[in-house]
Amino acid sequence: MDKYVVLRDGSLATCSEKKSGLRVAMRRLPAHKAHKATPRSVLPTENAEMERRVSRALSAKGGHMHVLKLLRDFQENDMEHLVYEHCGAGSVFDVLCTSATKRFSPARTMGLFSQIVDGVAFMHKRGFAHCDLSLETVLVTDNGTCKLGFFGLAADVGKLLTQAVGKYIYMAPEMYKEATLFEPSSTDVWALGIMLFIMLTGVAPFRQARRLDDRYECLLTSGVNGLASLLRVDHLISTQAMDLLSMLLVPSPLERASIVDVANHPYVVGDRQPSSKQRSFFQKVLTPLRLPTRRQSVECGDRQRAFTIPHRL
Repeated sequence: MDKYVVLRDGSLATCSEKKSGLRVAMRRLPAHKAHKATPRSVLPTENAEMERRVSRALSAKGGHMHVLKLLRDFQENDMEHLVYEHCGAGSVFDVLCTSATKRFSPARTMGLFSQIVDGVAFMHKRGFAHCDLSLETVLVTDNGTCKLGFFGLAADVGKLLTQAVGKYIYMAPEMYKEATLFEPSSTDVWALGIMLFIMLTGVAPFRQARRLDDRYECLLTSGVNGLASLLRVDHLISTQAMDLLSMLLVPSPLERASIVDVANHPYVVGDRQPSSKQRSFFQKVLTPLRLPTRRQSVECGDRQRAFTIPHRL
């Protein structure tokens, strides 16, 4: 640490290199967790060893433009130090909170979400699931580029887990079921659905994806369309975005879309399609945004009030 000056402390500290003045981000995690023999599936706290292993693997051979790049790592005073590139705009959550409406425009949501999906697809291809995807764990550079970060809860793709990790709002239904094995990459897809819903509407669809939550019950009985209608945000979601949400927020992990399906969806491909250059902005993004509907009859609970950003629990 003698080579750095801490400018702002936190879970991802902002530091400056004394010699060059270069701003960097630094994660500091207890090093003893890096040497525990406890299986990852029963370790609910951030794991320094996993963070280092995943970061090294994802940064190798140039890394990926939508994954936070590890610059160096070292151990000091029983703490693991991981030095990353700096993202000046903070997290997607931070950026969202600066918006007057507490949501993004359809065009901006499409752009940001497509970047996030690119990062997740790369991560899965390299053999890792994030397991803590949220608006808080995706960082944004000064020029608006999204980068996945915070890999301390990551797991190997294909390795069945039993211990739920992450934030309640983003956790998939299977993570709430006791003694149930779940595949971690599918939980990332669910979390992407929650992120997209919030980015478009400024509203978290439910607090927990289990039957104790009335809004989750609404999803089970009436789908994403019915839930959006209940929360009176259906007019903010285009038909194309609704189609994607209906693939992401699927309670059964066996029926949920894969990250490959998500990456190839027209909403995500967007203006990367050659033919899209011929389309107008309204055709690509705003059509068909639906007009607000009158109260629809859906089999949901009585609670109508939506909780909005900020949504930290």
